[in-house]
Amino acid sequence: MPTSFLSHGPRVAIRRISAQDYEETTALTRASIKLHHPWVPSRESTREEFASYIARFEQPTHEGLVVCLRQTREIVGAVNINNIVKGSLQSGALGYVAYASTRPRLHD
Repeated sequence: MPTSFLSHGPRVAIRRISAQDYEETTALTRASIKLHHPWVPSRESTREEFASYIARFEQPTHEGLVVCLRQTREIVGAVNINNIVKGSLQSGALGYVAYASTRPRLHD
């Protein structure tokens, strides 16, 4: 599992997404269906589709990051920056998602 954070605060940190994140992000996506409805379409991702998604971030016009709890390194969200334009325009389209916790709740 990737361990180097690009930046961190007291509770969370960010790092680049990688192929090793497939199982964790797939489980988090499934657990977050009710939270994301109706804004994020419900869909399953195969390993091949996830690999294609990851490959997109090898281009200089895209960046894919995950937000992790700093102490446990569990993924809690993701950020994509797409259509990056450098130079005098300096722009990009930001996409983000927060995942529902997969931990058992202690209190209701």
